[in-house]
Amino acid sequence: LARPAAVALKAASAATFARELSGTAWHEAEKKLHAVANKAIKNGFNTEALLYYHHAVSSLEKCTGRSFLLLALHLQRMREFELARIAFSEGIVYDREDARLMQAWGLFESKYGRLDRAKRLILRAVDLDPSLQAVLRWKLFSDGHAEPQRTSPRHEG
Repeated sequence: LARPAAVALKAASAATFARELSGTAWHEAEKKLHAVANKAIKNGFNTEALLYYHHAVSSLEKCTGRSFLLLALHLQRMREFELARIAFSEGIVYDREDARLMQAWGLFESKYGRLDRAKRLILRAVDLDPSLQAVLRWKLFSDGHAEPQRTSPRHEG
């Protein structure tokens, strides 16, 4: 098949698969789309995986931040950095409380030199989920500007 025809065929098969899941509970459908995308990646079918992740974030009645995270990471692997940044951003707009998605976005930004944004995202992630604070000990984030803000004064004895 010519390249445009092959992409159209792949998009149609991803759309068909997504329609087949329409009677499935959204969280089960989301898991199945993730699994099929992962299998596509392992077989070298990056475009198909992208389509499955896209369906997970756009076609289901609801999804989790994990769908946006997997989409963003896949776009990063494909060297589509601006699209990955958009996927992270849309995921945070979708769920402002997803600390792991926010942490991943912060780490992504730190890798590509946007350290101020990275620190803000990491601090917000740790504020949402203190179990993620280990990253604050990394040299990159431990220059004194990335200390977690305390919500209550320190008690000294």
